[in-house]
Amino acid sequence: MAEGGLIQKLIDTVNEISVISDYRCTVKKLFSNLARRLKLLTPLFEEIRDIKELIPDDSHQALVSLMEAMESAKELLRVGSEGSKIYLVLERDEIMKKYQALTARLEQDLNNVSINELDISDEVKEQVALVLAQFRRAKGRTDPPDVELYEDLSSLYHKDVDAVEDPAVL
Repeated sequence: MAEGGLIQKLIDTVNEISVISDYRCTVKKLFSNLARRLKLLTPLFEEIRDIKELIPDDSHQALVSLMEAMESAKELLRVGSEGSKIYLVLERDEIMKKYQALTARLEQDLNNVSINELDISDEVKEQVALVLAQFRRAKGRTDPPDVELYEDLSSLYHKDVDAVEDPAVL
């Protein structure tokens, strides 16, 4: 992908992520934080877009990988916004695995962009360092699950002998 097109696609993806909102309560905090971190990268992409010289190959490859990771993040954030609460609760382990893998990949890809070799302002470099630190802290962190809801739904889903069938619970 050509440099200009890649950088514009990164900016467009952040803009698309910005309009995703209203995350379900089961993933609200984690997904809101992920979206906020990604939005903080907009100034970096805008400054890279304005650079006159070519981006080093390793940074270009890191940006391509970062673009792929951001597309995956956008899809995961959509699930957290548009998916049913029941689905999010029953599939929480799988969703958290995806979130953790994605967070690690975003951190790695962003870390591989050699911002010190690029003509980037100190303020943006500091902001990228902050986002990297936030990604590092986010690895391994999950929101406490809604255990009661999970158990109620799981027992109904698996039709356990002692399944809760109280309409008020449903």
